[in-house]
Amino acid sequence: MVKRMAKRIGLDPRCIWTHTIRKSFRKVLNASPMDEDTKEALMGHRLPGSRENYFDSHDLDEIARKYMTADFSASKRTEDLQKDLEARKAQIERLRVDLALAHSDRRMLEEQMAQRAKEIAELRNEMPGLEQDLECFRQQA
Repeated sequence: MVKRMAKRIGLDPRCIWTHTIRKSFRKVLNASPMDEDTKEALMGHRLPGSRENYFDSHDLDEIARKYMTADFSASKRTEDLQKDLEARKAQIERLRVDLALAHSDRRMLEEQMAQRAKEIAELRNEMPGLEQDLECFRQQA
């Protein structure tokens, strides 16, 4: 039934199990202001030690009132996700600028290296002529 309902609402049924729903329910409970005993009871867990003796699981009005404090709407989480998405987009844009600057710096360094290599090649070409001139000066002296 769970997989059929997941498919019906557009979720991949291979990724949904009853435990997935329990985990989501627990996350909503954890975000709510209710006490831990009520959260545990709503999850169907037994309360440890003597705490279970003092928890009134028959007071359905109190449990319902606490249950109603849980926010099951997606709007708050959607807003948080939207803020996170915007922050990540800004971070990506900063990284793009940094990368463009790094590429620009690299291109500039490559151009400088090419210029230096050209100068070195020209100096190497001039060296035999300078050596000949030096030899001539030595012979004249």
